Amino acid sequence: MNTDDQTNPEKPANNRTHSYPEWVTVPEASRIVSIGVTKLYELINEQKIRSVCLRKKGCVRGMRRIHTASLLEFMESLESE
Repeated sequence: MNTDDQTNPEKPANNRTHSYPEWVTVPEASRIVSIGVTKLYELINEQKIRSVCLRKKGCVRGMRRIHTASLLEFMESLESE
């Protein structure tokens, strides 16, 4: 196995999420795929991409995180349409 693929940023790895964290904020996800946050929330509500909301017990508001792999997989699925 050639380890140059893992250490050389100029060579694309098989896993497209290698340069992104596993979970990102909504604004970060928006920048990654160049779509608006409103559309991202629509995709979340339609369960087309995975997300979680981190909040304290009893709190209504929290911190939304989007699963990067599910976001990229959704975008790739649009290519086949």
